[in-house]
Amino acid sequence: MSGKSLTIVIGGRVQVGVYPLFSGHHAVWASGLFQADVCNNADDLVVLDCTTGNKHRFPITAEFLPWLRRLVGAMDAYDQTAESPWSEHNAGVRAILVNAAAGVLKQDPPQLNILQPPLIAPALDAGPCVVDDRLRQIIAEQPDSLIR
Repeated sequence: MSGKSLTIVIGGRVQVGVYPLFSGHHAVWASGLFQADVCNNADDLVVLDCTTGNKHRFPITAEFLPWLRRLVGAMDAYDQTAESPWSEHNAGVRAILVNAAAGVLKQDPPQLNILQPPLIAPALDAGPCVVDDRLRQIIAEQPDSLIR
């Protein structure tokens, strides 16, 4: 981890997870700056800006899906770079959510009941983060995404 020391002690097979922003949502990312969830219908991405407390909603459309896929790829890469012990689990949950969103766009009902458990672990600090930068950018580009 590039000179950083990290000690995580978890006993009794306890899984560290991120609580969703809303009931029926599934977290895909949580850092010190942002949390992002996909809703249970797999048709929205909701992002919490932890610095302001503002929440933003982005409908998952055919145009938005490729951006979401790239974002999830960056999340997975970040977890691997940070050497997160939950990297594989997080990637699996994210893949299910993105695939469910792609299916919903094809008129398939979301199949999110297969998430066991439906949690991701938070991002570990591994320096500058392209995921947070991309979330910050989309919020700036779409100010009408603010949930009131």
